[in-house]
Amino acid sequence: MPTYLGRVTTQCHVAGNGETKTTTLPLLPEQRGQFSIFVLEDERASREILGEVLSTYGYNVFTAANAAEYFALFDRNPLPEVCLIDLNLGKSPQEGMDVIRETERRKLITNFLIMSGQDENWFLSNIIKKQTDTDISFLRNDADKKPAYTESYNILGYLKKPFVCNEFVIFTIDMACKMIELANGYSLDKLTRVPNRRMFDDNLLNAIRTWTKHLRKWKTNPNYAPDVIWDLSVAILDIDWFKKFNDIYGHRMGDEVLAEMAAFMSSHLSSSDIFARYGGEEFCIIMPETKLSAAVKTINRVTNEFSAKSRELVKGTKELVTLSSGVATLSFADYERLEYLRNLGFEKPLQNMGGMRSIEDEQAALELARKYLCAGADKMMYFAKKKKDGKTSHCADGNGFYFIHPKDL
Repeated sequence: MPTYLGRVTTQCHVAGNGETKTTTLPLLPEQRGQFSIFVLEDERASREILGEVLSTYGYNVFTAANAAEYFALFDRNPLPEVCLIDLNLGKSPQEGMDVIRETERRKLITNFLIMSGQDENWFLSNIIKKQTDTDISFLRNDADKKPAYTESYNILGYLKKPFVCNEFVIFTIDMACKMIELANGYSLDKLTRVPNRRMFDDNLLNAIRTWTKHLRKWKTNPNYAPDVIWDLSVAILDIDWFKKFNDIYGHRMGDEVLAEMAAFMSSHLSSSDIFARYGGEEFCIIMPETKLSAAVKTINRVTNEFSAKSRELVKGTKELVTLSSGVATLSFADYERLEYLRNLGFEKPLQNMGGMRSIEDEQAALELARKYLCAGADKMMYFAKKKKDGKTSHCADGNGFYFIHPKDL
């Protein structure tokens, strides 16, 4: 169901003498350089003007004429803070909403500003309300009558076309970016600009909830979605000998290592993976629909690529920066063990993963699953450290999920 915040709209106010009012812009050009904006507009003139004006004011702008070009931008660039999308892509406003839904389906985390020739009331009544009515049947799980997970689209505001691409439009985008910056202050790590521990925990709980939903369907139908890999992998990475590195080069250089490593990993992982700072020199990755073997292979590849380039990326250091990492993976074959582990967390055993007694029980069970995954990945990371040679990064190749007992938590 779409989430329409409706806090940022643009109207050009005109003074009584016919002159357009001016206003102080919320952001400075150097502040706008922190933000990337994808513009999806099928009208060439409008697309070029928007790109030129936004770039002039300091934003990092990438433009696309259609949905294919738009999604190609995600393959070549880091995730944008804002996607400015024209609802009327050739035929109907529904096409623009389809692009937004597909962006969410691909787990491309971003925010949206909408452009359309219709007024805001039309947008609210015909797009938002229509989508809400369509999705209402998914708000309850027919099997157990409990609330089910539903997606939301982070639509920050609305621009009515035609508009003059002037400071009022820049004001709107500036305000949207200020809102994002405020929200990110609670969810992003200040040094590395990647999700923080709280954001990681929230995303992992959502990933486990989604995994459990598909597990319930698989238990009733073993042929459910046979072509999809539903395994959920979690990796924990730790920079080797980081305290020694700080002692030799100083904390400023240590901070640079953390920032460069986070930027490298974020740009070299799949767009569906979520890379976050776990704390200190530890980082973590949520890897949906990824088998254990594929997760280990990916982690070994990206960490060793970073190690090979670390002297180049972190100026002034003569040392290779290596990492140790571990992985824990949930697959459908693990559900009996997961049920056993979950039951240990309750005074009365749960019947099964589809028979939890209450929402509170379900939330507690999800939290237990999160703890087991993180503890398992952490334990495998320490196994990997024992195999260090000082020249390469290493990811332990066992599934940490099976190494954890309640006494380990």
